[in-house]
Amino acid sequence: MKLKLTVCALALAALMTLPAFAASVVGGIHWSDAVVEEAAYGTPTIDGVISAGEWDDAKVITITLDDPIVNEYGVYQGNWEGDRDPADFSTEIRMMWDESALYIYEYRKDDEVVLIGSSDSPWSEGDGNLVFLQVADADSSINPEGWGHHIFYIVGDNSEQLGGASSVRITNEEEGSRETVQYDEMIAKAALADGGWLIEVKVPWTVFQREVPQFAPESGCVLGLSFVPIDHDDGGDDFSQLCWFQQADDLEAPGGYDFGGWAELKLMPKIEVEVAPDPVETAPIAAEPSPAPVAEAAPAAEAAPAPAAAPVAAPAPAAPAPAAQTGDAVGIAVLAAVAALGMAVTIAKKH
Repeated sequence: MKLKLTVCALALAALMTLPAFAASVVGGIHWSDAVVEEAAYGTPTIDGVISAGEWDDAKVITITLDDPIVNEYGVYQGNWEGDRDPADFSTEIRMMWDESALYIYEYRKDDEVVLIGSSDSPWSEGDGNLVFLQVADADSSINPEGWGHHIFYIVGDNSEQLGGASSVRITNEEEGSRETVQYDEMIAKAALADGGWLIEVKVPWTVFQREVPQFAPESGCVLGLSFVPIDHDDGGDDFSQLCWFQQADDLEAPGGYDFGGWAELKLMPKIEVEVAPDPVETAPIAAEPSPAPVAEAAPAAEAAPAPAAAPVAAPAPAAPAPAAQTGDAVGIAVLAAVAALGMAVTIAKKH
């Protein structure tokens, strides 16, 4: 028997002492690597509206009635075994993941969209899909009881109206038990599409971690995967389904059909997009102003001849100092002094 790696990053010895969340399984002896599909890293908006570019990074998984994978590894069931009309059925599935959830998008070509039925049962007369998933192989140390989770969704809303509904069928290989549960955190949104219908589904990783608490999604780990597209016609009376990949006997899957024998789904790494740095905006360098034009100097005018110097007059003879005028303050003072002197002489003579 061909052994495969059973852990993403830790050796088997370390696996025995794992904490609450551990590196997840990358394959197991009950899964086949003959077909490995991919879930791209990303977070779509689950609203039943396929926005431009939203699912472009996800690989397209095509399933038709003449699909080579189904012909080699799958199982046809129902009326398709006698009348495989490609016009009646074909589907495209894309898958994405991030740290919080697994996302599924399906576009189904279908000549009769049947909205009746319930998401409580995969075979309740509604059009839908059963997605087989094991986050850890029953052969792995982190899933010793062989838990498996089958995500079931329908295009109806459980009230015979368009809208989408989902549930999880939880299986236990050790006990051979099955339980179908509806979780509020799971979201399914459906809409009519060209020639059929489409649906977007969100499945939080906590749905799986309830039974396999040591599972932790990470880039590079691998899950067990298969699809069982279900189609009803004639108002739900005409039932058909096919199992895309099922090799339980060849891979010695315990419990058979429900518990293993799947292909593999690889969680792809995040695509790192290099973004060129924004150019640094700089103020434009002002151009140096052109030097102001220098006016040509006017030709120097011929200097006018200097005027002839005026003849210097001969100095006038000095005039005698004029007598003091009474209007002259100095003269008045002199006269007063002379008068006082004369009066003093006269008084002296009388005595």
